Amino acid sequence: MKRYVFNVLIGSGVGVASGLVYFLLLHEPGSLFYPFSAIAFIGGPCLAGLLAALNVPGRRVGAFLTTSSSVFAVVFIFFLSTYMIWPQFERTSMKLPASCSSFHGSPHPPAALTYVLSDHRGTGILVAEGEGVAVVAVISDAPLHPSGVYVVDTSAKRVLNALSFPNDVIMAAVDDGIVHIYNDKIGYSIDARTGEFTKNILLTDNYGGLSQRDRPILADMSGGNAWYVETSAIISLWDIDGSVYSRRQMFFNAIARGCFVNGRSGEVTKL
Repeated sequence: MKRYVFNVLIGSGVGVASGLVYFLLLHEPGSLFYPFSAIAFIGGPCLAGLLAALNVPGRRVGAFLTTSSSVFAVVFIFFLSTYMIWPQFERTSMKLPASCSSFHGSPHPPAALTYVLSDHRGTGILVAEGEGVAVVAVISDAPLHPSGVYVVDTSAKRVLNALSFPNDVIMAAVDDGIVHIYNDKIGYSIDARTGEFTKNILLTDNYGGLSQRDRPILADMSGGNAWYVETSAIISLWDIDGSVYSRRQMFFNAIARGCFVNGRSGEVTKL
């Protein structure tokens, strides 16, 4: 039993150390995610399994499988904690002022937030821009305030993609060639060059959208008289082309309850 624990500790140490080097020393470059993952998920378990097999000549296969599986489980828990659990405690949000009480009729954004769309789509609100694209929201004056959100090529003035939402809660950011759009807590990632939805193997985020509590861990927690909107998110993304976003923090501009929120400055503008 002692030798089993020792072998598991050795293998787990290799896997966790690989992760710490990637996170803390190299600052999570996407190009190195897979080599360090191979060390953590394959190298560590195999090392522990081989050590166990050498010490149990009569049942080497069983010892290898048992020990390597245990180490793999430890590394997987470390992965889940790093990418899915810990980011839930690293959230930022701001309290909306009482003047943000939803739209009353059509929105009237200031000139700096006004964007005229081509093809007779009307005038919208500039939610976010960067890297040659703009995210523009056109909000209806109907009672439920449905919205159309457009990803626009700012050079060609051409709409690359359009989404429809049943309400006026919209958040957006542009980062490293990807447009991130949230309709409250539901997210979409779009290629900023082509306008196509990214083909993700896996995507994790800690974004909580609009809530009546400050940074709730559980999305369905509600209650209270104030409203809070999250202004940043930590997003990890594994694309089908092999590219990796590893725990990338980005700031989101938001439209919520008739106001525009600048994610970086925290400035709130009544629309």
